Amino acid sequence: MSEKPCGAYFFAFFEKFVAPILTSGGLAAVSSSAFAALYSAFGKYDVVHIHAEGPAFFCWIPKLFGKRVICTIHGLDWAREKWKFGVGSKFIRQGEKNAVKYADEIIVLSKGVQKYFMETYGRETHFIPNGVNRPEVREAKLITDHFGLEKDSYILFLGRLVPEKGIRYLVEAFKNVKLYG
Repeated sequence: MSEKPCGAYFFAFFEKFVAPILTSGGLAAVSSSAFAALYSAFGKYDVVHIHAEGPAFFCWIPKLFGKRVICTIHGLDWAREKWKFGVGSKFIRQGEKNAVKYADEIIVLSKGVQKYFMETYGRETHFIPNGVNRPEVREAKLITDHFGLEKDSYILFLGRLVPEKGIRYLVEAFKNVKLYG
């Protein structure tokens, strides 16, 4: 388990192709992933790179045809509020297990997910965090002038508004900081 972000550099050629999609019954993501896996299995590709646990369900298909398979796991999707229960969660969790079993390499975007794969499956992964530019530190005066907000009177959250982000805890914490600050 690497402590540093993966430092590998490579050149790649990407080809865009069209995969059929079954749009009825909520099967769009599953069908597009299945058809893309089939297409890549028969294509002239050396490596197939699959993103997310759901599509990873089909990573065995290109592997069966001798392709090297890389899976990037963005997070533990099966545990998200949207997928917590039912068939979707089981399907996504099986995708995770298929990635562990069939992928030549697994890339993760967080140390927590890297630790999870090691503890749960004994599987080595490559940690490659999402890249961001360092922010330019600016005076709060710009925010005051533009939005009418005073320094230390607001919080800023950037992210998806979903329960697992725990925004309610951020709001409660901010209330307490204001009371005691």
